[in-house]
Amino acid sequence: RATDASGATVYPVSGDVAFTVESSDNPGFLRVSQSDPRYFEFDDGTPFIGVGHAEGFDRLRSVQEAIEKFSRFADQRVNFFRVWMSSSSIFGSAWWPWASHHLPYDGYLPATSLTIEDAYADGDVAMKLDMDNPCMRQGMYPIAVLPGREYRVRARVKTEGVSGPSQAGDYGFVVKLGDWLGQECASLDAGTPVTRYVTDTGGAWQIVTGTLTVDDYFLYVLDNLYLTLTNADGGIVYVDEVWLEEQTGPDTYGPNILPKPKVNVHTYFDPIRSWQWDQILDQAAAQGVYLKLVVLEKNEWIFNRITPAGTMTTTSSNNNFYAAPETKVRWLHQAWWRYLTARWGYSTAVHSWELLNEGDPFNGHHYDHAQAFAQYIREHDPNQHLVTTSFWHSFPMDEFWANPAYPDLDYADLHAYISTGWGEYAVIPDTPPAPLAYTDIADHDGSGWSVTLSGNANTYSSNLWAFDIRGAGEWLLRYRLKLEGWAGSCDQGDELSGPRLIWWLSGPNGTDPQRNVVPPRDDGLDWRCSTPITPIGWVSYDSAHTATGEQAPLEARIVIGDDLPRSITIGVQNSYGSGGAAYFDTVELIAPDGRTLSINGNIELARSHEDAALYTASYSLLRGGDSAAGAGKPLVRGEAGLDHPGGPQEELADLALDTDGVWLHNLVWGGVNPGGMYDLYWWTDNIRDYDLYHHYKAFRDFMDGIPLNNGYYEDARAAAPDGLRAWGQADRTNHRGHLWIQNTEHTWRNVVDGVSPTGWGGTIVAPDVLSGTYQLVWWDTWDGTPVLTQTVDKPFSWLYLSLPYSITDDIAVQWERLGSASGQVTRVYLPLILRNYDL
Repeated sequence: RATDASGATVYPVSGDVAFTVESSDNPGFLRVSQSDPRYFEFDDGTPFIGVGHAEGFDRLRSVQEAIEKFSRFADQRVNFFRVWMSSSSIFGSAWWPWASHHLPYDGYLPATSLTIEDAYADGDVAMKLDMDNPCMRQGMYPIAVLPGREYRVRARVKTEGVSGPSQAGDYGFVVKLGDWLGQECASLDAGTPVTRYVTDTGGAWQIVTGTLTVDDYFLYVLDNLYLTLTNADGGIVYVDEVWLEEQTGPDTYGPNILPKPKVNVHTYFDPIRSWQWDQILDQAAAQGVYLKLVVLEKNEWIFNRITPAGTMTTTSSNNNFYAAPETKVRWLHQAWWRYLTARWGYSTAVHSWELLNEGDPFNGHHYDHAQAFAQYIREHDPNQHLVTTSFWHSFPMDEFWANPAYPDLDYADLHAYISTGWGEYAVIPDTPPAPLAYTDIADHDGSGWSVTLSGNANTYSSNLWAFDIRGAGEWLLRYRLKLEGWAGSCDQGDELSGPRLIWWLSGPNGTDPQRNVVPPRDDGLDWRCSTPITPIGWVSYDSAHTATGEQAPLEARIVIGDDLPRSITIGVQNSYGSGGAAYFDTVELIAPDGRTLSINGNIELARSHEDAALYTASYSLLRGGDSAAGAGKPLVRGEAGLDHPGGPQEELADLALDTDGVWLHNLVWGGVNPGGMYDLYWWTDNIRDYDLYHHYKAFRDFMDGIPLNNGYYEDARAAAPDGLRAWGQADRTNHRGHLWIQNTEHTWRNVVDGVSPTGWGGTIVAPDVLSGTYQLVWWDTWDGTPVLTQTVDKPFSWLYLSLPYSITDDIAVQWERLGSASGQVTRVYLPLILRNYDL
């Protein structure tokens, strides 16, 4: 049964339809894993190991290029791409095929030359030609024609005060054919006229008609079609619609074959570009490629000028675009959402619909619009395609991603280049706020550097960390402090004048934030001094205990009474010092369930733009779906890029010197970390120029058969020798796991600079692994092939993985307990009896 405004049609009218159901290897549609919030999975339960980058297709041959690219991607098992479907301009004026030689870009979008000064009938806009912009051409999209055929050209126009000629000859509005006419397009000798000249339509709309014949029998794509105000010295021409129709017989014509022929482009969907997307999605599905599709542009010219009352305004506002319910723009957008579902809801190649590219991260109207889109798809799409949106910066978890007011967004999206994200270092600022500094002291506590503060540099709060968290219960903020020659004064005793950490926690539902210091006081008063200056060496403090180890009052501790997201800020305070130095280190924020957040509390100053593995892992570990600082849903970094800390936002030129793609190799394999973030890199020239796609294939080959989405995988917590990092996960229920082991000196920067890494051997230790006999399979990460299989007996709860050779780049390993098909851990519980004897 199909139902529309005209009624319902039933097929067949009577009787039944017989069909045969056959088995298929199609895994189905994508969804969020039912067992693990970090991952996507298919309908059949197979995990989605998605790797890829941003992608697009040449407008002149989009279907052909998609076929070529998808075939190449499938060969190298690259399967996940973010594509701006909106750039096809099926709906709206953004990226439409009409272009100007004279007008500058409108932000990141080509100028449209639209106006609300006049419009035909009940239209909202017209295209405007004047002395500042006398031409608009169509040729950005192919205009397909047949050789030897004759075509009728028509345009509905209205003139206003057109004067001329600028030089002797005809003048006024005329449609022309031409190659690239440039800014001379309105001169009398530029191009070939195909209609008569029109100078005065008498204040009314008039259709001007002409004819063109395709004489070249090898021409299948027309030259640029120009709408021009030619050889005039003043006036305006408004354009409403343009036709290009094949003459099929005497006074009979075929359909209009121009893309986007009507300038009121918000009232229809372009059928030509829609057909092309039919083909693109079918080809993607056939090759196992999945597309994250951006479907709207927030700066679309018309939607930003339709007011909530439905009238037009000259003032552009994104709040008009983020349409409220019962408004004209909301109705138009819902028509588009309906079209998406009706036309392409069948396709398994649609990974997800992304409402728009980079909307306002702190605009509640954007939040409401995204929720409305997600809810609409949820209610109308029987295949429940995933829905998200994106922001130009930040990660508004508290406000949006984890806010229960917006429940239908399926996954979180993040845009974070080096220049627009954290910067050079993971999580912490590149330059600490005054008066703090990063210092590498001789007796540093653990790895990394320390945060240093001079005693005579007072600060109420120099903030180093700020992010959102979620989880009911008590959180623990813990750190190490060392004072040297500290001096100060305090009303409660000079011996308590030391510096400390200070924290703020946002209140529930917009209530006042909570604040206190570490170490807290026994009276809970955060404005009084609390840090002793007498201890020698490193001392540990935490938010639950005073400096003397007594339990702090509840109001001075970090206690959250619900699972709603909150914002926390952590800084350094020195209100009482007057001399000496302080060193802060090993800062930890521990969730109620015991997990330590990955906040770079050891002050590791590895440069993220030079260490691609760290660049992906740092965001994934803190913001991933299962992190207490994540949104509780999968995370896709929809735009990522190794560019310059602090800008400009241009890919680092030296990456082109890394012809083996060490940067991409480490970025892809760094995704083995337990955070679960899917990372889609923005710039692709180096990937294509040096054919680096084999790095994706090697990773996917390694991950094949690992059921990451089963709900049991967690951080392997593997310990590695100095100079190596070991990232991966373990399923401690089914006794299997995997690691990527990398020499931290093997970065693209060192390769380009000719720095040879020191080889490191030794043993990797994975804790909490059930005793038994294990099979180890070591993998060459560059070829994506197993190179060594071992069987080891493990009598204790640690799995010792002896590296098969000295590692100068990286290696990977998988392990599985032999004979553990039941997936059950056998435990023996013994009683513990405590007796108190009064002797």
